Amino acid sequence: ESGETKEFNLRIWMHSEVLASDEDSMNANYQGKISITSSYFVDNRGTMMARDDNYAFWPKEYVGNISRVIIESNLEPKETELTWDVSKAKDGSVMSYLVQNEDNNSLYDLYIQSNVGVKANSNSSGLFYGFTKLANIEGLEYFDTSSATDMSGMFLGCSSLISLDVSNFDTSNVTDMGFMFFGCSNLTSLDASSFDTNNVTNMSNMFLNCSNLTSLDVSNFDTSSVTDMSSMFDNCSSLTSLDVSNFDTSKVTNMGFMFSGCKNLTNLDLRSFDTSSVTDMLYMFQTCNNLISLDVSSFDTSKVTSMSSMFSNMLANALIYVKDETTQNWILSSGNGHPDAWTTENVIIKA
Repeated sequence: ESGETKEFNLRIWMHSEVLASDEDSMNANYQGKISITSSYFVDNRGTMMARDDNYAFWPKEYVGNISRVIIESNLEPKETELTWDVSKAKDGSVMSYLVQNEDNNSLYDLYIQSNVGVKANSNSSGLFYGFTKLANIEGLEYFDTSSATDMSGMFLGCSSLISLDVSNFDTSNVTDMGFMFFGCSNLTSLDASSFDTNNVTNMSNMFLNCSNLTSLDVSNFDTSSVTDMSSMFDNCSSLTSLDVSNFDTSKVTNMGFMFSGCKNLTNLDLRSFDTSSVTDMLYMFQTCNNLISLDVSSFDTSKVTSMSSMFSNMLANALIYVKDETTQNWILSSGNGHPDAWTTENVIIKA
């Protein structure tokens, strides 16, 4: 570091032999130049490799039969022939072992081990993609995600997971969370409340088809950099409440299907939404058929090019608050998928 000092022990070899008996060899003075070259060392030990489309970590035939993942902070090889070096440097610092499950020999337990802690690759996209029988992940506290920038599809299709504790995840460098929990249809509990999303630009399909989630705390999400929220909560059909009142949507261009299928939501506060950059609101509130009222009077739709079926399959007696007569007329015009019974008594210009 700048201003730092270090002490070195310096060994000098003479170009030719010098004997103690030689005249002037003792207590001699020598002049020379010393060059010290310093370099920054990146310690990749313990970093997992980036997964590719060919299931580089584990052969495809096993992925769908892994029922448990155990992350451990020390290397203790298991008695199995199904073992792979999954370290980024291919130095054996992260090893994986597939062991037959004790209760069901058609399923496997996957151990991921490292003596220096398991570190997520900067590209952690699709890390557990396709683990359709994965019911439990243990040891996530030993999983260092501080270097990850891409978590898209990280748990995509993990349809057997019932709970998932990602509260220790360091997401401060992540830019992509698209499809992160897509298809986790049996999740009833998910704690993502501590996520640092300051740098995230993509949240599209993030919780799509998380149909058994009864609660989800995203109230602290910093969405100031997000441009895509399409299908973010699509078919989160068991949610009864969702606090997005602090969302900064000033850069968002796509909100298509954002709340589609959220049929048990009874309230949705969107008064703070800045939609001045949005171009797509297609099916945005489709089948939100428990929303009694919805205030979209702050919506700026000047750049929107697609609003088809935005309010389709909503309640016939729902109250929609809009900012002007133009928006009111557009919603009530034919072909927009709103309930047939809607009139100006349902779509109300907010005073």
